[in-house]
Formats: sequence, structure tokens, C-alpha cells
Amino acid sequence: MMHPKESKGTKAARKTKNAFQYVIGSFKKSDPMAKMKYKEHLIAQRKKDFGVTYINLVRLNATQEQLQFAVDSCNTDVDILLREIEQLKDKIDMLDYETKANLKPKPGSPQSTAQSSSPHIFAVSAKA
Repeated sequence: MMHPKESKGTKAARKTKNAFQYVIGSFKKSDPMAKMKYKEHLIAQRKKDFGVTYINLVRLNATQEQLQFAVDSCNTDVDILLREIEQLKDKIDMLDYETKANLKPKPGSPQSTAQSSSPHIFAVSAKA
């Protein structure tokens, strides 16, 4: 099966538009990625703070309930941050999908036939 040859002008225009789409996609992902890294930093910081708090409670002969409260409080804070990170990962995945959907494949390539026949479905994550 012969595929039509792409002219140099059309090829250059397609590649330029695809490069532009990659740049736009990368720009859209930069904010969620920075937020994700910051949340990972917050988790590490919370774990360090927990360690200090727990050691201080042990030194002060705290009750078992006080120690358990410190553990539960830390776990709750970390779980919230992990959920937020998952939401950011979902957003990044959606942006990747949108970027790839906007790319123009080379005419006659397997990607061009698959892309034109597949529906575009975007998953939206609910905020907790």
C-alpha cells in the first residue's frame, strides 16, 4: 500500500505545529509538576516534624493516647497530601493526553489512522 508523499512545506508546517503543541503541553504541565514536588517536600517535612514531636513526647513520658494522637495526626496529614499528589498526577496525565491528541502524525502512518478513529475521552478527577 503506497502512502502519499508529504511535501516539504507541509512536512515543515506539521513539524512546527507539533513542536508548538509540545511546548504548550510542557508549559501547561509545569505548574502541576511544581505543585506536586512541593507537596512531596511537605510530606518529607511533616515526617521530620512528627519524629521530633514523637521523641519530645516520649521524653516527657506522654501517655499512649498522646503518642497515638501524634501518629494519627501525621498519618492524616500525609494521606491528604498524597491524595492531592494523585490529583495532580491525573491532571498531568490529562494534559499529556490532550497534547498527544493535538499532534498531527505523518500522513499514512499507523498513528494517523488510529488517532482519527479513536474517541477523545478525558477523565476528570473529583476534588476531595
